[in-house]
Amino acid sequence: MAKLEGFSKVAVVNYGGYSDYHFAIYDDGVDYQVGDMVVVSNGSTPEKIKEIIDIDEATARFNKNITAEIIGRVDTTAYDKRVEQRKEKEKLKKEMDKRKKELQKKLDDEYYASKDETYAEMLRQYESL
Repeated sequence: MAKLEGFSKVAVVNYGGYSDYHFAIYDDGVDYQVGDMVVVSNGSTPEKIKEIIDIDEATARFNKNITAEIIGRVDTTAYDKRVEQRKEKEKLKKEMDKRKKELQKKLDDEYYASKDETYAEMLRQYESL
């Protein structure tokens, strides 16, 4: 791809934890910030901006031409909320299953104690220890 020109800043994006990539940021009226989820011109998956640096810093770090740019910010607010709700739901389900197991054991003990005096006596001894 051809070297891009006329941009004012450079976004550093890390894909998959492997390598940092540098993308031109043009003055398009958007105030990009570290942590923004963005779409880039040569990628298919939105990624977060790791850092924003000036052109001189980018030249010092990255000895190749910058050939791709930030297309725009992606609003992931609704998606992030759904992911968080799923995590909360999964955590609550695990806690409920644990509690249900405890209750079921207690109910089983009470049931068997009501049907068998020997079991009832054993349960009383167990609970007193």
